[in-house]
Amino acid sequence: MRRHCDLLIVGAGAAGLAAAVSYARNCKGLLILLDANDEAGRKIAATGNGRCNLTNTAADGYARTKAFFESLGVIIEADGEGRAYPLNRQAASVRRALITEIKDLGVELLTATRVSDIQRRGDRFAVFTESKVSTATEFSAARVLIAAGGQSTPRYGNLGDGFRLAGKLGHSINSILPVLVPVVYGAKEKQIFAKLKGVRARASVRLMSGGTVVADEIGEVQFTDYGISGICVFNLSRHMRGHRDRIAVRMDFAPNMSESEVAALIEAGRAAGMNGLVNSALADCFDALIAAGNDGEYAPDGGAASLVKRLTIPISGTKGWKDAQVTSGGVPLSEVCADTFESLKTPGLYFAGEVLDYDGPSGGYNLDWAWNTGIIAGEAAAREGNGNAAHQ
Repeated sequence: MRRHCDLLIVGAGAAGLAAAVSYARNCKGLLILLDANDEAGRKIAATGNGRCNLTNTAADGYARTKAFFESLGVIIEADGEGRAYPLNRQAASVRRALITEIKDLGVELLTATRVSDIQRRGDRFAVFTESKVSTATEFSAARVLIAAGGQSTPRYGNLGDGFRLAGKLGHSINSILPVLVPVVYGAKEKQIFAKLKGVRARASVRLMSGGTVVADEIGEVQFTDYGISGICVFNLSRHMRGHRDRIAVRMDFAPNMSESEVAALIEAGRAAGMNGLVNSALADCFDALIAAGNDGEYAPDGGAASLVKRLTIPISGTKGWKDAQVTSGGVPLSEVCADTFESLKTPGLYFAGEVLDYDGPSGGYNLDWAWNTGIIAGEAAAREGNGNAAHQ
């Protein structure tokens, strides 16, 4: 069975739902929204530990995101660091507001429906699906908007379908990697540092490649039995693409003191030695490294002060897709129009969200990107739909 529509959106996550609202508010053409999950917006309900950090006051699209959600009746409130949440701190309410709006606008939502193929046929698209709920297996659409997400958190249905479909329609895909994710020790380092599991310590952290600083952050470092976690480390993981030469994380646990000041305190016996400067488990680990003569392997000059200021732990990579918050890579931004997110290769094809090659730091930037690209692409598809209708 074949069905016709004006716009077909692949993916009912953050970007797809925002695009559906935006399109339906501006165009009366038939919109069909497909999602492979049994329910729409699954990942939205889990974001921000259930509180939905949906944007950031420093994000480029903050004003548009704020206005969009206020139009849905969702009031946004920012914390002291710019992270913005719904006033009630409930991600479920954000999801509910979006789904209620698309229903009120008459958008047809088909869940448990996965797109297996898209083909360009003349001036339309043939979209083939596998569905548990719909008798339609083929859709004919004047326009298609791919908002199928990336590959992060596959438990929410992110299986990389958007990349596969974009490739079928002529787009290149920049190499994809899991980011905003913990980093993993090498085998030797795991034996030494796994004992720090559960330790949390504020530090200035740097991603090193071949002895060169690639990126730096500051925040709370969390040691695990497999590697290093924490928001600051998640942000470092974004910069690992293209770097494979002696990757390490360097940590400074006394960023407001010079190394000579740290050395003087330790040597004078003040601050209870290292125990007064760093977490006691870290101090014990440093003492063990010094006693074993391994301190020079993990701090450039060896010794207690260098370990406090420049602990450098080689890493073998990152945790995988299951633990990643975001996908790095995807459809190059150079292959879409910056003002509409329409394909420069295939007219009538639009992209939104994580399928595009963008990834931002933790703190609401990635959801802001999803909302904004969805809103913009949806409005652009609506303008095109209205324009075509006027000439029919």
